[in-house]
Amino acid sequence: MNSLRAAAELPAPGARTSRRPPVGRAGAGFRGRARVARGRLAAPPDEDRAMPHVPLPIGACPPPRATLRRGRPPRAGGRILRARPPAPGRAPGFTAPRAVRAPARARALLLACVSLLALSSPARAALRPAAPDTSESRVRAALAAGRFAAAESLARARSAAAARRDGPRSPAAAEALDALVKTLVRVGRATSPAAAALADSAVGLRERVPGRDSLDLGRSLANLAAVSFSTGAYREAIAQAERARRLLERGGEAQGRRVAAALNAEGSARWALSDYDAARRALERAVAIQERAGGPDDPDLAGCLQRLGLVLHSTSDYEGSRAAYLRALAIRERAQGAAHPDLAGTLTMYAALLYATREHVERFAALQRALTILESALGPEHPRLIGVLNNLGAYHADFGDHEDARRFLERALRLRIAASGPSHPLVGMLVNNLASVAEAEGQFARAESLYRRAYEIHLEARGPESWDVAQGLLSLGSVRRATGRAAEAKADVERAVRILEAVIGPEQHDTADALESLGSCHLALGETRAAQEVFERARGIRERRLGPRHPDLAWLLGQLAGLAAAQGRREDALALALRSESIRTEHLRRTCRGLSEREALSYASAPTGALDVALALAAGPAADDGTRRAALDAVIRARALVLDEMAWRSRILAMGRAEEARPLIEAWRRAQQALAAEAVRGAEDEGPEAFATHLDSLRRAADEAEARALSATGAARPGAVRGDAGLEEVLASLPAGSALVSYARSPGPPAMDYAFVLRPGARAPFAVALGRASRTDSLVAAWREQAGRDPRGIGAALRESACRQAGEALAAAVWRPLGQAVRGARRVFVVPDGSLSLVPLAALPAEGGRYVVELGPVLHVLGAERDLVPAREVTAGERLLALGDPDFDARGALEDGAPPAAAAGARRGSQAACDALSERRWSRLPATAGEVEAVLRAWTAPHPSGAPAERLGRSLTGAAASEAALKREAPGARVLHFATHGFVTGGDCPTALVRNPLLRAGLVLAGANRRDAGPAAAEDGVLTAEEVAGMELHGAEWAVLSACETGVGDPRAGEGVLGLQRAFRIAGARTVVMSLWAVDDEAASAWMTALYRARWERGLDTAASVAEASRGALRGLRARGATTHPFLWAAFVAAGEWR
Repeated sequence: MNSLRAAAELPAPGARTSRRPPVGRAGAGFRGRARVARGRLAAPPDEDRAMPHVPLPIGACPPPRATLRRGRPPRAGGRILRARPPAPGRAPGFTAPRAVRAPARARALLLACVSLLALSSPARAALRPAAPDTSESRVRAALAAGRFAAAESLARARSAAAARRDGPRSPAAAEALDALVKTLVRVGRATSPAAAALADSAVGLRERVPGRDSLDLGRSLANLAAVSFSTGAYREAIAQAERARRLLERGGEAQGRRVAAALNAEGSARWALSDYDAARRALERAVAIQERAGGPDDPDLAGCLQRLGLVLHSTSDYEGSRAAYLRALAIRERAQGAAHPDLAGTLTMYAALLYATREHVERFAALQRALTILESALGPEHPRLIGVLNNLGAYHADFGDHEDARRFLERALRLRIAASGPSHPLVGMLVNNLASVAEAEGQFARAESLYRRAYEIHLEARGPESWDVAQGLLSLGSVRRATGRAAEAKADVERAVRILEAVIGPEQHDTADALESLGSCHLALGETRAAQEVFERARGIRERRLGPRHPDLAWLLGQLAGLAAAQGRREDALALALRSESIRTEHLRRTCRGLSEREALSYASAPTGALDVALALAAGPAADDGTRRAALDAVIRARALVLDEMAWRSRILAMGRAEEARPLIEAWRRAQQALAAEAVRGAEDEGPEAFATHLDSLRRAADEAEARALSATGAARPGAVRGDAGLEEVLASLPAGSALVSYARSPGPPAMDYAFVLRPGARAPFAVALGRASRTDSLVAAWREQAGRDPRGIGAALRESACRQAGEALAAAVWRPLGQAVRGARRVFVVPDGSLSLVPLAALPAEGGRYVVELGPVLHVLGAERDLVPAREVTAGERLLALGDPDFDARGALEDGAPPAAAAGARRGSQAACDALSERRWSRLPATAGEVEAVLRAWTAPHPSGAPAERLGRSLTGAAASEAALKREAPGARVLHFATHGFVTGGDCPTALVRNPLLRAGLVLAGANRRDAGPAAAEDGVLTAEEVAGMELHGAEWAVLSACETGVGDPRAGEGVLGLQRAFRIAGARTVVMSLWAVDDEAASAWMTALYRARWERGLDTAASVAEASRGALRGLRARGATTHPFLWAAFVAAGEWR
């Protein structure tokens, strides 16, 4: 995505935008992902800078390599262009930051105006009494306070008054015009033709009086240079700034500030034309002069440092750039305060550097702060907001949040067109950025049309050999490659490479971006040797510029790994793939720390191609022990990183003890509750689009409230409890006589499924390729369709036979290939991936008409391999809390005064997959009352040794089984038992408008049928997974969800299922017992009773207790001669700790 320069903004360097297309096949099983090269980000204009701001990148290719190399989010599309300088000549209405800005400078100019007024009209001065000109000091005060609208109004009034009083051609009028132009540049309104006309008029007046060689003319020329820069006339700006500097230097040290202003304008324009060495020299000199003239805390010095930081950023001197920005920020805070618009400008430019260094948490915080300052100081419609709005759009696009990205970008585009017209170069950049969002969403025709429009704007404004035109070609190449036109794409990208090498040089990041796009085109055309040469060249640039561990290298190394594997260079391929995956995992772990779960999951899903290579090598016929060990270690370290992060946050918030943190934690919980309540309420009369917008605003509020609460806790992040565990730690924790089965899905395309089997004491794991993920998903869907159907009634035998047939096909694909490797194991730990998370492997068919649970080992599901590693700092609760038989009408009697009747054979969940929750009415579940009593009896039964249990238990039933009571009683419980209705909404339901899967699943509690009767802020009787994730359940050993489909949700490769089970794990529960389809009320109660007896009366561990409950149910069915269809006994599984 292109970044734009907002009024007085410079394109940011380094923020690349070109999207990389999917890399072509590099050998069987190896396919690289699309990668995105971004354009520079534009920072918002700095009041008085003549310097453009750094653009933020967006975008990604169909298969984006986003996350690693660009830190880009998965699914981001298109190139994000930074605003680049126009071609020689003047680009109409192009805005940029003003080169000179300074209260002190404004004061000097205005004082000079007073002198000129007196000199220019002596006759008038003699005719009336002299009065001090207070307007100059008022303008200066308004600028210093950040009241830009007032400053502009005062400056215009002063100019008009001078023209009326002394004549429009008088020196006084010229002085007032200079002050007005300076103010317009300072407040970000120098991009219009009117501003250029005013600056030209002032120069014309100065050339007549006092003459072409005067210091006053030098001042006017410096102002004109700033305006020329803002309108994109960079070469004119350089000529004007050089002439101004020569004139002003005649005045000696007294003119130091004005000389610095001229140098700022010159340096900014040279930067825009990619003449970085000259720009740096000019700006370093400006910094030195400004510091001598104004001292170390002068705001004008901050402006010089800020522009120097941008140039250093452009040349990849990130440390130098950071030092300049941080010094500028410190000066602004000391001299101007924490709410001044100038500070917002510096923050926005600094955020572009944070993008380049992949510090996304700090980047977002800087942008949010800048937006808050600008909206508060200038209002929501001021053109100075354009830069920060663009960059926030880029941020959200980076994390796959296309709706928010579009919202910010469209707002920025509206403001830009209003300020500069539809043909302004920055309009072109915003259009390009919107195109990249459309491409990421798969709207290729719209994306190409918008890219073409942006390209034509830049071609007209800057000429054919400019940076922006090159970025436009890369964007067009991206969408053409994505739509199968690789040859056209290659021609576009080759031309872009030539332009960039000529304009910015062969060793710049943007050139490396373009080379990566070119390599992708070669791969798409099957030109693997050419692709390797280009990728190696790009790799050299990256390593020389960024070092060996920068995340931008991960995607590139993944592509090179695929090429090496295709050429039979197995050792090279494995080394490259493991290095890529190590960089990706390290960066992901660090970056996720400040993101919402939704953002983190999106960011984590962007592949590099490296895992595909490592897994294919490990499962290949020539794999050795070292290869298999290394591949499984990479899988273990990358598994469930986002889940780990969310669980850590939950624990920190639960432990928040600081007084100042408590109100913020409560505010976060209220925000979660409000979001959940609205999601359940549904669209009602709002309409789907308005409802979705409303939910988005609530979601953003909840994310922001969580960030504030985490910040207030002041908790230092400890070492991960088990997050750094790898193969060695897992192997050391594997019990004797057991086996670990790790399923792994490679991103592709095409996505492939693999399995590893690890045994205690083994030198290396067994590895096998299971085939395409699409085939696995089809087999899982076919089996689940059969397993989730109630078989009872006529045709039960046929239904069981159909289920066994579907199960045989699934078992042959994903279980039997592991037979030899798991043979002899008494217990098998299973880490599923993808759709296999929705399959209870114990319910698959075995020989002799039996099932795996009857003949095979005890199976137990883990969320990640490191669940085997004993956790540190585990505190267990002391009591059981059992909730059942809720009174769903607890907020008042029904009209007839009778409770709703319970249907025979009632199920614990929605009877229709897409019932709208806002309209759903829940029926009684009478068997759950008995289940709660049986659970309490088992919990308090004497220990098998004969010792008394001495365990405390509490039940919540009827009206007491409310959401408020649960949230009050749950903290500190060791076992939580829910016997009630559960729900999961489908993709065609109104509530599926909600993008957060944790809002589409939940449990139904007392009062749910009366949820519309209470106040909006009250609990509504529907406990969503989102609310569960915010609860404090860190003492819970078990969370037992005896309801329908409580283990169902959205499966995510490497992260498990997004739904209730994940929410309880995040909240702190160590093991979740859940159902994978709808369950019968009475059958569920019987299974649960058996589970508790096995665990708490007989003392079996969790895994054995679950197996015993299922076997008992099967034995009962066989004894009665009933069907043994899995629907009746296999719905419940346990996941998490097994002990």
